[in-house]
Amino acid sequence: MRIGAIATALRRVFTEPGLAPQLRQEADRIAPELLRPSVSRKYRALAAETTQADRKLATV
Repeated sequence: MRIGAIATALRRVFTEPGLAPQLRQEADRIAPELLRPSVSRKYRALAAETTQADRKLATV
């Protein structure tokens, strides 16, 4: 992201009424999905799906 784009985004957060609380609410909503345990579960599930797909292809 360019510095100008960051400045523009920050200006919006500081000047648009209600934007900062809205962004915080959204960050609070998605934060649990970004924590290590959740990300690890997703990677394990993806690995399991990939392994199953490989097994299916190997038997065809």
